[in-house]
Amino acid sequence: MKTSEISVGNNDYDLAVHVTTPVSAKTPVLVYLTQRGQGKIGSYVYTIGRGTETYSSILQQGEDAGVDDLATNLGRVILKRFGCPSYVCMSGCFMPYEYGELSRQVVAACNEAVA
Repeated sequence: MKTSEISVGNNDYDLAVHVTTPVSAKTPVLVYLTQRGQGKIGSYVYTIGRGTETYSSILQQGEDAGVDDLATNLGRVILKRFGCPSYVCMSGCFMPYEYGELSRQVVAACNEAVA
């Protein structure tokens, strides 16, 4: 599992990514993104699919429905980028305007884990 620290705006996040290599359609990518100082598990989402069809299931609902939506969307991004299922756990307070940069950094970390 590859871990790193991300700073976006005024917030700091811890990121843990696990990618089984070689990547296949059956082995999931695991992503844990946590705001520093956050103790509780937030949204935990499983995403599967093929092509343009994706299906997500919220395994653990967070306190904020917006974080559920961001975790679901990040799962879809990972699925489409790597062609495999994903588990995404996001804990903390995530601002929608920070999501673009966070998702870019998560995908970059997944790319590094695959290489």
